[in-house]
Amino acid sequence: MILKNSLILAFSLFLISCGTTKKSTVVEVLPDWVKTKPIYSGYYVGLGSAQKTPNPNEYQSTAKNNALADLTSEISVTISTQSVMYQFENSSAYSEDFSSLTKALANENIEGYELVNTHSSQTHYYVLYKLSKEKHRAIKEKRKNEATKKGINYLQKANQNLKNIMVYDAIFNYTKGLEAIKPYFSESLECEIDGNYSDLGNELYSGLISTINNIIVTPKVKEIDATKGQTISSNQLVFSFANLNGNPIHGLPVSFNLGKRPLRNSKSETDVNGYVSYEINKLGTKTGTAYFIAQLDANAVATKCATDPLIRKMLRNMDVPKGRILIRLKNPTFFIKTDEKNFGKELNPKVLKKKMEQLLANNSYPVVYREENADYIIEANTDTKKLKKEGRQHYAALFGEIKVLNTDAQLLFVRPINEVKGVQLNIKDAGLDAYNNMSNYLNRYFLPKLKEAIN
Repeated sequence: MILKNSLILAFSLFLISCGTTKKSTVVEVLPDWVKTKPIYSGYYVGLGSAQKTPNPNEYQSTAKNNALADLTSEISVTISTQSVMYQFENSSAYSEDFSSLTKALANENIEGYELVNTHSSQTHYYVLYKLSKEKHRAIKEKRKNEATKKGINYLQKANQNLKNIMVYDAIFNYTKGLEAIKPYFSESLECEIDGNYSDLGNELYSGLISTINNIIVTPKVKEIDATKGQTISSNQLVFSFANLNGNPIHGLPVSFNLGKRPLRNSKSETDVNGYVSYEINKLGTKTGTAYFIAQLDANAVATKCATDPLIRKMLRNMDVPKGRILIRLKNPTFFIKTDEKNFGKELNPKVLKKKMEQLLANNSYPVVYREENADYIIEANTDTKKLKKEGRQHYAALFGEIKVLNTDAQLLFVRPINEVKGVQLNIKDAGLDAYNNMSNYLNRYFLPKLKEAIN
């Protein structure tokens, strides 16, 4: 009996096992439109799917977006040879950005599409959309006409600005016009403008380019000889901004730079007479030549005139008008006067003065022998004192201070001398030895302070 029951139980388990295996091999049947995207005459069609997640809203939204992306991929984009995009592709460094934009614009602002079907499988969610080609064309044409009207309005404002020599306003309105028609950069926008037929995009773009190119920047002087550590006044670094007819341009943002050196407060704006100036306080760059440049501030124009990131990039990358002044930078000259004493008695020849002259020469600082020819004056007052005697050796110390002044007698800095020591067989020679030991002190303590002060 036990054996019989065991056989029955085993047979039952076998049947259950077979039933489970059979169920697991059932293949899910998907709708035909999921397996092959259908074709509807006169319609764009988009099919999208997304793998299911615990959040239904998340995967359903992803599937819908994928279906719309698939739908818009069927909308072909061609670049008209009459369009502003064609100019970008043939001459512009940023044409690749605008080409990508043209394709991306097809995915934006799609209206009028219809939901055809959805399907939820065990693992995925599917969405099918369609869009009437005729409806899409009508919606696009309406938007295009609205954008064209805005573009023409901005173009007319810009052209009037130029007549009134309001150059910055013209740049602003040309830019706003381009932003208005940006979705249609790849298309011909031929329309009637002030009684003539022309492409709106090309009119706006060429107007912007010619307006910027026709700005003439003229420096007050072409060259300046300057001294390191000195100031170049705003009366020297002057530039005028004018149009081709010589009329001054006011209100233009301007940026300055000196070679590769960053400048503080390097932004300005032209005044009512078209002038702009800059003052460099204490030139501290290396000696040699460098160009001081004033140019239309492309970054300011981009930031203030455009809101679209791609239009801003275009403005920042444009060649801008600039003027430059060659600056020849030389080291300053020094006049040295010393009052040197050895135990209260005037020292002659003057040892410290000779060492200072050598120090300056080694660092390419010219020494002049007439005070009126100097950029800076170095004054030193020194004396020696007895320290001690050990056996036959006499020890002395040099003390005093060194001052550096400019030609207006303004003190740049003062450096005390802290007991530079000397040792010899007699006290007088010990004092002289202290003077001879000043070289190390001058190199270690005085020279760095001097460079810091004049730079």
